[in-house]
Amino acid sequence: MEKNNKKSVNYIGMFDLLKGVGMLLIILGHTVNNYTFAGTKMHVGMMAFGVVYILVGAGVLQAFFLISGYGFRRTSIRSCIKKQTILMLKPYMYITIGTAALHIFTRYLLSHSIKSAIEQTWSVLGGFIFALPSNKVMFGTQFYSCGAMWYMIALLIGWILLNTLMNLVKERYLPVVVWGCAVIGWLIGMGRVIPFCVSQGLIAVLFLYYGYMLKKKKVFAKSLSKAQIAFAVFVCALSLGLAGLAGEMNNMANGVWIAGIISIALDGYIGFLLLYLSLKLNSFKGRIWEWIKKIGSNSLYIFTMHTVEMHGIPWWKFTEYMKDEPVLGCVLHFVMRCTFIVVGAYVFKKIVRKLHKRKALRKG
Repeated sequence: MEKNNKKSVNYIGMFDLLKGVGMLLIILGHTVNNYTFAGTKMHVGMMAFGVVYILVGAGVLQAFFLISGYGFRRTSIRSCIKKQTILMLKPYMYITIGTAALHIFTRYLLSHSIKSAIEQTWSVLGGFIFALPSNKVMFGTQFYSCGAMWYMIALLIGWILLNTLMNLVKERYLPVVVWGCAVIGWLIGMGRVIPFCVSQGLIAVLFLYYGYMLKKKKVFAKSLSKAQIAFAVFVCALSLGLAGLAGEMNNMANGVWIAGIISIALDGYIGFLLLYLSLKLNSFKGRIWEWIKKIGSNSLYIFTMHTVEMHGIPWWKFTEYMKDEPVLGCVLHFVMRCTFIVVGAYVFKKIVRKLHKRKALRKG
């Protein structure tokens, strides 16, 4: 297995399996959260899912930041700002327009009033304009979060900040500085929701940096020692214990860190464990495995379409209809939203490719 690890430390798509599993967990988690399972026969099973979600879900997005950091390359500050702004803000703008269009269409179908549809859509559109990581009342209006797109804004901020720090700060001081960014981000997140994902972006600097260091130090070229495995078990148990005591789990989007900076460190380590485990599992073959990896390789499109359907489709109507059959409702809900996401991601990807071809032809 160590040989496989050595071969896998730098090839494109090495983390696709984890990204695929992560996307499925995120979509499933957002679906399960819409239903109440108390009193159902599946209640124990849903509690077991909750345990898995705390351990895996708490580290998935952190693992995504680590993956991005793994591919980090330092450039000039100006070049980085220009490239990352185009790379992140263009799809963000497209998804904002697409989400608003679908939202106003579905709300008009429900209310038969263009005025009501516009008013409801403004609450969603405003959340995208201010890049709100969670719901917030501003200017006397309830604005909703920008959905999964908060991750892209946080990544944009984190990437630019890390690149700037690497250009201005001596290498030996970087660990202290990136931890300082995480502490500031955590403190900001303890207050009111800050627009433009500033808190999340500052914390992302830490995860991106350690993702970068994982590659630089060739950490995945060797297996964990028995002591490291024991420490990993301890971290997972501690994370579960803290979540159990608090009655909730860490939530980077909402700025919720049960034990403050300690929780940030724990989730970062769980993210690393997920990366390590995914590389171990890369040697397995099969259609399901390849299907999950394909989801991972298209995670950006999955992310965007998940945001569109999350806000654009009035799923609450279906949830109300299936409230007496939560297990069946959850399954059907998950299948329907996955179908929308797959079709939407395919179409969006085709559109992006056509735009790139037209741009290339114009340059030629």
